[in-house]
Amino acid sequence: MNMNSGVEVGEQLVAELFVRDVAASAAFYRNLGFMEARRTPTFAVMRFEESLLFLAKRDGLGGVPAKPSMSVRVVVADVDEGWAKAQAAGLIVFEPIADREYGLRDFTLIDPDGFGVRVGSFLK
Repeated sequence: MNMNSGVEVGEQLVAELFVRDVAASAAFYRNLGFMEARRTPTFAVMRFEESLLFLAKRDGLGGVPAKPSMSVRVVVADVDEGWAKAQAAGLIVFEPIADREYGLRDFTLIDPDGFGVRVGSFLK
């Protein structure tokens, strides 16, 4: 595999989440500060600075799990501001905000399909 592919940095590795409702999932990620680059009824491209996240509709997905089986980490300049926005939007919290031993102050939300979204800032 050629790791020097000439592809833009933000497009080299993209997570694609399989979701039940693209519009609902896109709205969740917009609440977190993602920009919607493109959307159809079955697919959305969400952008966070130079990084992309794909949302693809899949029929037959089960219910939302009690615990996320995977999470996406988003590093922001001010995690406390992100926490306030998440609280104001009424988003589902899996782990509340705290300083972590791994060097982040972060919190984890659950998206509409049960994926975790860890939002954090590096501790100084």
